[in-house]
Amino acid sequence: MQRTAEFDAFGPWVDEVTDVGGIPQLFRSHPIDLTSALLAIKIPRNISRRDADPSMDLYDHLIVVDETGVTILSRVVDPRVRAGAVPAPPFTTRVLTWSEVTGVTVSTEFVDGLLTLHTTGAAVTVPFNGSSVSTVDRLVALVRSRYGAGVTSVGDAGQVRRAGDPDAPRASTGLPDVERELQGVHRRVLSDEPQMRHLTTQQRTTVRWTHPRALVRLAKNLWPTAVQTSLAYTDGRELLVVHRRDAVVRGHKPVYSIARTALRVDSITGTDIADSAELVGVRILTLHLGDATIELLFTAGSIAPELLAARLDRAAHTV
Repeated sequence: MQRTAEFDAFGPWVDEVTDVGGIPQLFRSHPIDLTSALLAIKIPRNISRRDADPSMDLYDHLIVVDETGVTILSRVVDPRVRAGAVPAPPFTTRVLTWSEVTGVTVSTEFVDGLLTLHTTGAAVTVPFNGSSVSTVDRLVALVRSRYGAGVTSVGDAGQVRRAGDPDAPRASTGLPDVERELQGVHRRVLSDEPQMRHLTTQQRTTVRWTHPRALVRLAKNLWPTAVQTSLAYTDGRELLVVHRRDAVVRGHKPVYSIARTALRVDSITGTDIADSAELVGVRILTLHLGDATIELLFTAGSIAPELLAARLDRAAHTV
């Protein structure tokens, strides 16, 4: 079988696309203007090289950022076509204008990476190999600089320098009482984004399930369950949350995931606080972003939900 340049370059890493030759063959039918692109990256399929061959479409996604927004092209997995029907396109296209983008989440757990673009409607989630998180971080920094969160420049390493309120209180220099790796993330946030103010800390806390049926309740509580750590920051224009990928984890298995979610404060249209219907002593702060929602979990006794809700509701009306 004849080799191709795409096959020869294929690997688990996320690559930047700088010329037409770098566009995966699958997506070349879509009109892509790389001359006006601020950044374009291609994300490979999650297969080993020994299982790949030159006849395959080797990339799952192509993401292009330009002055108007973000375009995400995604390979359709095994499209089914009925006899006599017009064949479906081999990929889907999602075009997001900057006014639609409300935030972005990137999370990694070893080589398992997830990138999510939040919108006023359905979010777009793209898996990637965590070894390429630095490339994805460049895209995240660029998105944050373009969706109106007060970013003034984006460094080569994807660091964001922000334009915040010079009169706002600075973050505390003390370390929050959380896991050591999250203390390291906390330090980097305050170093890379000096206008960010640390607002709240939710420590990892063991909780119990509730259920009207005693046997179900007993079964759910056979294994320990914990609400995971989260740290919230703001510069008045953006809410940044450092957290684990899953807010609630069952069992004794260690948790290694680290996630960052950045949300435009002016895209938050409302907040609600309610007790969890499933977990005893857990309160849920729901952030409304148009038709979409994001939930933050806190344990009983914490004033963090009220503090964040009051600050976000006020900021959303003043930004």
